Amino acid sequence: MRRFLLFTFLAICALSQGKAQGILVNRYYNSGLSDGVNDVVELVVYTDKLDIRKYIIKDYGNGGSTLDETGAKYRFNNINLWKGLRSGTTIVIRKLSNTELAAYTPDIDASDFKISVAINDPVYFTLMSETPVRTWNLTFHEAVSIRADTDDAASLNGANKAVHTLAYGDLMLKPCGMVY
Repeated sequence: MRRFLLFTFLAICALSQGKAQGILVNRYYNSGLSDGVNDVVELVVYTDKLDIRKYIIKDYGNGGSTLDETGAKYRFNNINLWKGLRSGTTIVIRKLSNTELAAYTPDIDASDFKISVAINDPVYFTLMSETPVRTWNLTFHEAVSIRADTDDAASLNGANKAVHTLAYGDLMLKPCGMVY
């Protein structure tokens, strides 16, 4: 009986690791500015040697009690920084004004398990073109999502291959998780 219980326990542990998220939206900060400058998102890497090149990070909030597509969507660039991330790495992503961005020095030395970059820095992220143009602006009713949608021809809408989403506020959701 003990062998059976041990085998069952090990099987459950192995299977749970196969379905675990590799990266989580840990928290976000709304600066209160209407243009989203100084808004911050913190991601935490849980899977060792994670490759998030071409992943998508999306801001769904619009300041109201319903979520929609008014927020911006950025793709992680296909660069070595986003390849082979170690478990426990914290990625801080902030939006800076153009003046701040020109003077900003990103922290891209992942050896200390900390990365800090600007979402509007084209070296690290690409704003996915949408019409109308959308703004990265975290609000009091918000959802920030990260997706493993690495297909360059991916649909701009929806949440294909969602990895993790963090939401806050009095949000109206449909029963299946789709937003109104």
